[in-house]
Amino acid sequence: MTEQDQQAQVRRSVAAIADRAAERAAKRAVADMMLALGIDVSDPIEAQKQFAVLRELANPRTIKNLQWLDSLHTASERVAETSWRTMTKVIVTAGLGLVALVTREYWSNHIPWK
Repeated sequence: MTEQDQQAQVRRSVAAIADRAAERAAKRAVADMMLALGIDVSDPIEAQKQFAVLRELANPRTIKNLQWLDSLHTASERVAETSWRTMTKVIVTAGLGLVALVTREYWSNHIPWK
């Protein structure tokens, strides 16, 4: 075997090793991504069932239901925020009224009412 043949064989070996490493890394990355999405690809039958569930979630009726739930959640947040604001305004107004009631005699004696 000549020097050039040996170098070509080394290049082919390095290319084959790099291809296998890239393939393993890609498979691992895809498996990790699927696991992050909640799909375990170690059992292909179970993975198919989980894909079927995801397809069912993509149903237009399910999407409309999720949009309705989101609008309901948004409305309930608005109601809660508005109720807190209203309660704060009532407490501040009641406090000012209480101060005016307690100091009513002072104001009536010191301010000339016509």
